[in-house]
Amino acid sequence: MPVPRTAYTPDEIDTLRRFVGKGGKLLLVGDPGRSSEINTVADAFGIIFQDGYLYNVVEHDLNFRNIFVRDFPADEVTEGLETIVLYTAGSVRSTGAPLAFTDVNTLSSLEERVEPFTP
Repeated sequence: MPVPRTAYTPDEIDTLRRFVGKGGKLLLVGDPGRSSEINTVADAFGIIFQDGYLYNVVEHDLNFRNIFVRDFPADEVTEGLETIVLYTAGSVRSTGAPLAFTDVNTLSSLEERVEPFTP
């Protein structure tokens, strides 16, 4: 469920782990503009959705929250990508390898750092 309002139970998380363990795919969708319990399940997979939204006042798509992302490490998921636009994106931390990085002009509404974020 995208942007879950209630915490996932241990049984639900175990069910998802078994599903993924058998080769299933899990897509987690969060919205930094709405409160959510996404991390109750994301953490079980080594992912944390950071609070706050990303923005860029130098280069954006009609609104400073609509950021361009152009830095993609080589991966089958990002193969052929040159530019994507993310509308009200947040930053994600993961134990896995990042698939995209923001530029130096993209900032967080809650974090003060200048290194690239991983949306």
